[in-house]
Amino acid sequence: MSVTTAETVHEWQELASRSFVPLECHTPAAEFRGSLDSVTLAAGVSISDISSDGAVITRTPRLAARAGSDDLHLTLHLNSSGLIHNSAKSVAVGPGSVSVYATDKPYQLDYSAPQQHMIVVQMSRSELELPRATIESAATSMAMTHTPARTVFVSFVRTLVSTFDTLDEHMRQDYSRVLSELAGTMLRSSETGRRLVPGSSESLLYTIQEFVRDHAHSAELTPDDIAQAHFISRRKLYDLFAHIDTTPAAYIRDERLRNAAQLLTDAPGRLPVSEIAVVCGFGDVTTFTRAFRKQFGMTPRDWRSNAILA
Repeated sequence: MSVTTAETVHEWQELASRSFVPLECHTPAAEFRGSLDSVTLAAGVSISDISSDGAVITRTPRLAARAGSDDLHLTLHLNSSGLIHNSAKSVAVGPGSVSVYATDKPYQLDYSAPQQHMIVVQMSRSELELPRATIESAATSMAMTHTPARTVFVSFVRTLVSTFDTLDEHMRQDYSRVLSELAGTMLRSSETGRRLVPGSSESLLYTIQEFVRDHAHSAELTPDDIAQAHFISRRKLYDLFAHIDTTPAAYIRDERLRNAAQLLTDAPGRLPVSEIAVVCGFGDVTTFTRAFRKQFGMTPRDWRSNAILA
């Protein structure tokens, strides 16, 4: 990941224009500082982790008319807020939202509030392999509705940014394909209002893993529930998990145990072990204790004691 900083809004304009598309920037404050960590996964796909003071960024009609690409910007607003304007509407964005806009159209990003932090995925339309109408609909609406597909996309991007330095060139290409497919699924789901899942095995497996992370607390969660929620057969589900050398049931159990270990570490003494067992999706404390000891080589009480002493 290549980290670049700017000490003035003029430097920020040059940096943003070089990293994305030509832009105009100004700031309401006398001082400005920003940093941009940028990564290229593949031709037509890049990610930038951005932190900055408040600024207003404009893609003027003149600049948009000279656009030499068909890129979309998909922005995850981590700790950022403001207004996005295009020729048709204005949309308010805040922490947790996802916005989309086209770089070959004029727009203005009013991020004048201080302490902005966001992740921008820059992606060619051709990478999405979607009908033009779907892409135009997303770029016009600008804000993605809250869907399971959006949750998966956000999780994948955040994980990718946090672990990118460990990825080799081959993995970058693989991750680029998954990212493009998850983005496309998010856009289609936002347009239709329906729950949709990606088609490839890699993207579908990540989607299912995110589903398990969100639902592992439920003692009722079963492999059949997972298969039904993702419109696949039980056999297909087991084939997907075979690629990572486990089974759906084992993955559910492991996720519950990871959550339990985290609770025992983060809140020693606050919750009884029996309550942690229930909160993490185990039917009874005996089953929980047996599974925990097998996984971690000690009982939950011993794990908690070690956390208190650490």
